[in-house]
Amino acid sequence: MSKAKNDSFIVYYQYALATAFICVFFTNFDTYWSHAIGTPEPKIWIIAFAIASIPLFLSFSSRIKYISKALILWIYTYLLISLISYLVYSNDHPQASSEELRTRILSAVFILIAIFIFSKYPRVQNWARCVILVITFMNVIANIYGLFYPDAFVTIVENQSSLATGRSSGFYVDSNRATCVLILGMIFSINLLPQIYRFPFILIIIIGSFPTFSRSGTICLLFVVAILIIKHEIDIKKSFLWLAILGVFAAIILNIAGTEWLDMGNLADINPANSLTRLNLINLSNDHIDDSTSDRLSIVKITWSKFLESPIWGNGIGYGLRLGELHPELANIRSHNMYLSFMLEHGFLGALVLPLLVFCSTHNAPASNQAIRLAFSALILTWAFFSHNILEHREFLMSFSLMSTMNITSQIEKKS
Repeated sequence: MSKAKNDSFIVYYQYALATAFICVFFTNFDTYWSHAIGTPEPKIWIIAFAIASIPLFLSFSSRIKYISKALILWIYTYLLISLISYLVYSNDHPQASSEELRTRILSAVFILIAIFIFSKYPRVQNWARCVILVITFMNVIANIYGLFYPDAFVTIVENQSSLATGRSSGFYVDSNRATCVLILGMIFSINLLPQIYRFPFILIIIIGSFPTFSRSGTICLLFVVAILIIKHEIDIKKSFLWLAILGVFAAIILNIAGTEWLDMGNLADINPANSLTRLNLINLSNDHIDDSTSDRLSIVKITWSKFLESPIWGNGIGYGLRLGELHPELANIRSHNMYLSFMLEHGFLGALVLPLLVFCSTHNAPASNQAIRLAFSALILTWAFFSHNILEHREFLMSFSLMSTMNITSQIEKKS
C-alpha cells in the first residue's frame, strides 16, 4: 500500500473512530445504557476504544508535534501526585483510596486516547464538532421530551432518575450535568454556524436547558453567553430580527393557548417533586431552600472543617469518598465543589489542579479561537464550584483533549 493510500485510510479511519467515540461518550450512552439495559460498563468501552486506536498509536512519530506537551505533563503530574498520596494514606482508608486511584488512572487513559483520536487532522476536529452539534440538538429534544414524559429516561438508578428529582435530565441521569453538556456543545459548535443563526441557536440551548431547572447551569449559561457576546461571536445587531420574530411567535402562542397552562398548578402536573421550588430562583429565604441545597451546605461545612484539620498536605486521595462513612446522614453526597474536593485530599495546592488542566488545554489557542477558549475556560472553572465530578465525566475529559488538539493544530497550520 502506498503512503498516500495509507494516509487516506488513516484519515477515514480516524473520522469513523472520532464519530463513534463522541457518540458513545459525549452522549453518556456508555453509562446510561449500562444502567438501563445492562450493556458493558464504561471501562469496557474505554478499553475497546484503546484497542481501536492502535493504528493511530502506530503513527505516533507523525503525530507527536500535534500533541500538547503541557497536557501530557499535567497528566503525568496528576497521576504522580495521586500515586504518592495513595502510598502515604492508603492504610487510613484503603477502599476509598483504591477506588479513587482507579478512577483517576482511567480518566488519564481516557484523555490520552481522546488526544490521539482528535490529533493531527483539522478536518477530523471540525467533523467532531459537527457531531457534537448534532448531539446537542438531540439533547435539547431529549430534555424537552423528558419534561412532558418524566419516566422516559428512567434507569435502574432510581434515586437519580427524573421521577425522583422532578427535573429532566435526558441521557445524563443528573439534570445539572445535562445543562452543562448543552453549554459545552454550544461552545464547540457555535462558530460552525453563520452569524445570523447563532442567536437562535442560543435560544434553542436556553429552551433545552429550561426543563432541567438547574440553577447552577443557568448561571454558567448566562456567563458563557455574555463572553460570546463580548467577544463578538454573537452579533447583537443581527439578533434583533430574531428577537422580533420570537416576540411575535410568543404572542401568538399565548393568544392561542392562553396563559392558564403556564400557571404553577398546571406546571406541577407535568413535572412534580421539587421543580416548583427550583423555579423560585428569586426568593432565597430559608423557606425556599430545598432539601438538596440543605444537604450540600451541610457537606460543604463538614468538608471545609476537615480541610482545615490538614490544610498543607490534605487528608489523602479518596478521603472525600470516606466522608460518607464518617457521616452516615450524608452518605452518597459529596461537596459538589471540585476545588474543595481536591483541597480536602491534597491540601490548599489542590485548588490548582483543575485550573492548571484548563490552562494546559487552552494556553496555546490562536487568535481565531480566543472566544471559544475564554468561554470554555469560564464554563469549566465556574462549573467546578457546583460539581466534584468534572474529572470523571467523559464528555468533559474529551473536551480537554479536543480543545488542546484544535489549538495546536491551528498553530501549526498557521506557521506552515
